Amino acid sequence: MSSTVAPCQSTDFTPLRNPQGVAELPDGATWSSVVARHAGELESIQQQLQRTDVARGLHVLRVNQMDALRLDDEMRLMLKEQLMRVFALVPAAWVSRCEAELELLLDVLVWRFSLWADRPLPGCALMNLRFRDERGAGAASHAAVPVRTGVEGPGLTVGQKVLWLVLTGGLKYAWARLHSSPMLLPMQAHMPQHTYGRHGAGTDSNQRHQSSWRQWLWRVLHRAEGVVKLASLLNLIVFLHSAKFRTLPERLLGIRAVYAKPHMARAVSFEYMNRQLVWNEFSELLLLVLPLISVSAIKQTFSSLFRLPTSSSSGSGDGCPVCSAQPILMPYRALPCAHVFCYYCIHTRMSLHRAFRCPGCNTRVDNMEKIELQVPQDGQLPSEPNIVKA
Repeated sequence: MSSTVAPCQSTDFTPLRNPQGVAELPDGATWSSVVARHAGELESIQQQLQRTDVARGLHVLRVNQMDALRLDDEMRLMLKEQLMRVFALVPAAWVSRCEAELELLLDVLVWRFSLWADRPLPGCALMNLRFRDERGAGAASHAAVPVRTGVEGPGLTVGQKVLWLVLTGGLKYAWARLHSSPMLLPMQAHMPQHTYGRHGAGTDSNQRHQSSWRQWLWRVLHRAEGVVKLASLLNLIVFLHSAKFRTLPERLLGIRAVYAKPHMARAVSFEYMNRQLVWNEFSELLLLVLPLISVSAIKQTFSSLFRLPTSSSSGSGDGCPVCSAQPILMPYRALPCAHVFCYYCIHTRMSLHRAFRCPGCNTRVDNMEKIELQVPQDGQLPSEPNIVKA
């Protein structure tokens, strides 16, 4: 937001004119006296220009911020994979029980050697970003200090660093532990339906009481999780509009990602990212569409349109038009063209395609009819079996 300063309207000297009537500029002494009289006004204008809140007009690319967030997640997954390889010889049950603690340890190590040491996170470093205290930057912008590029501003305070670790690592660990705790599971999942003995009634009442408050606490936690997810969604919408505060912890703590070096080029070019995005979307589209496309149906459609000959129709016609099996042990006749198929070939194709056409004559098959082989008395199948109607 830039402030406008009204120009001075008063004049303190009268233009001099020579005998020919042409105006002449005043001498240096006149200029010096005018500047001296308006020195206070000029100083106030200069201070207003310096106090202009350039920081509020700073525009950090959203794609840089989201890429940094994605890179941080990928880096964490890579470090987790390497950490799990260290415990390759440890029983898998123990590693599974301590997985939340290992992830917390990894978050603490990343935090210790990045934010606590006044360094950016790995993803932010790759995208030329750093964290600054936006509240401190806002206070500094109103002070009498020059703001040149808008990326100036103090780093994070000790409290912001600690609260960042608590909100990003501590709460995630606490929720993972609560989610896996058997105390908060529904009572019907691990409590017996009936109790026996003299104290059965009292035990059943205690169990119902414990079940009620545990289920209540479980519902409260799940509602809190829903509220956090909704708040994160709203924060994302606001971020897409204002390009400030990528995540909810950043907004709560007043931490903003700004450029570390204002004139540094982007680490990853837009051209490469555009190609990568287009290829990813195209591959996902193919994975979605290709299973829905029937190649055989397309082939039959083109064959019917252009009357293309098929390999099965050019043969002798003794084998199955689909699999070319000869002799056909389970023959079925296609109606109305009367070509003989294997049972599985014609049945599967008629089940998949209602408008199945015979590969031999390109005629639509409406039904199939079972036929039998005429087997000789010696039990040996001839080279060209005689097919008779059942």
